[in-house]
Amino acid sequence: MLHVSAADNDETRDNRNIDYSIENGNINSTFQITSDTGEILLVKTIDREEIAVFKLKVLAMDRGSPARNSTADVIIHVDDINDNAPVFNQTFYEVKVSEAQEVGTALLRVAATDRDHEENARLSYDITSGNDFDCFEVHPTTGVVSLKKPLDFDKISEHRFIVRATDGLKAR
Repeated sequence: MLHVSAADNDETRDNRNIDYSIENGNINSTFQITSDTGEILLVKTIDREEIAVFKLKVLAMDRGSPARNSTADVIIHVDDINDNAPVFNQTFYEVKVSEAQEVGTALLRVAATDRDHEENARLSYDITSGNDFDCFEVHPTTGVVSLKKPLDFDKISEHRFIVRATDGLKAR
C-alpha cells in the first residue's frame, strides 16, 4: 500500500539498521507496518463514511546504543466508493389534488439521502411504475413531483406510482 523509509549514516551495521513502527493514529489497528522495510499494509476494511483520513505517526529507530530515532507523519485519505444506497426520508407520500389543478403545478417533493460522498451521493429521481396515464412527472434532481396532464376524478379517483432515487454515476 505505502512505503516509508529513513536513512542512517552511521558506520556500524547495528547503528545503520532501522526498525519502523506506528506510534499513534492507527485507529482500530487498521494498518500494520513491516518493521524492517517500512511497508505500511492495510489489514482491516476501511469505509470513508466512518473515517475519511488517517493520520499516522511513524517512528524510525536505529539499533545503536543509545538508539536514535525520528518520526514522520503519514496522512492517508480514504477514497469513497458507492457502497451506500439512497434512503428516502419517508416510505409513503400522499397528497390530495383537485382535478381542477393546473398542469405544471408542483404537488410534493420526495427526498432521499445517501451516506456516500460527492459523486457517489448525487441523486436522481424517476418514476418507475404506476404512472400508467403519464399524469405525473418528477424533476430528476429536485424530486419535485408535478402534474403533467389534467386529472379526471370520474375516470380515476386515485393514482399510485413508485419514485426511485438513484445514486452515483447513474445520477443525472
